[in-house]
Amino acid sequence: MGSAIAQRIFEQTDCRLFASDPDKTKQDSCKIPSDKITFCEPEGVFESCSIVFLAIKPQIFPEISSKLVPFIKSHHVIISMLAGINITSLEAKLNTTSLIRIMPNTPVAVGVGVSGILFHESLSDVIKVEITNLIDLLGQSIVLTTEDQMHAITAISGSGPAFFYRIINAIASFGVSNGLSREHALNAALFTMLGAGEMLKKTLDPSQLIQKVASPKGTTEAGLNRMDALEFDQLLQEVLQAASQRSEALSRGEK
Repeated sequence: MGSAIAQRIFEQTDCRLFASDPDKTKQDSCKIPSDKITFCEPEGVFESCSIVFLAIKPQIFPEISSKLVPFIKSHHVIISMLAGINITSLEAKLNTTSLIRIMPNTPVAVGVGVSGILFHESLSDVIKVEITNLIDLLGQSIVLTTEDQMHAITAISGSGPAFFYRIINAIASFGVSNGLSREHALNAALFTMLGAGEMLKKTLDPSQLIQKVASPKGTTEAGLNRMDALEFDQLLQEVLQAASQRSEALSRGEK
């Protein structure tokens, strides 16, 4: 996720980037020109940058945080992408209030991501606007007000792409089992989803659009009735709840 965000910022701005990653294979695979990004130790990132993205696994945060504290100065703004690590915990471990949590998703790599943003209450409006404008380069940003909302965004948009891929894969598999080639079935499912999304962007009313597709006693109504019988909506709620609860568990320090 860190590399995807770096790539997008490189494409959309003139910023010079600094990054730290002990995995040299990731450095070697970086597509950003070497004159636009410098790989260095964490200390070098903080020495060269005022805005620092923290893109590490939440499980190793307790170990890493103590090593970062000496480098954090008053002018630094830390943007954390750590799932489940709340702002209170970040403040306690990093000894700063210049903190922002974001929960992006993988489509940020192509500029159509969704990122939830939660600001520390002490941050100025100027910084909030600056960071929101930066995150908007990645796609759609949603400014949140509570940690509970961040758990929900983690489930909906953070984990959501995988759930949509799963649905698309199931639809494509149906097509294959009914005589379509894998390519045709996958394209039919994919572009149906994209087209439906474009229409929904104009109305933001899923129920209205469902009614426009479903005619009485038609094929769509038959499918929708089966979804009702299988409690499809409730199933999706349970899927999202499982992801949200895992986010909450991470916030409690569970591994």
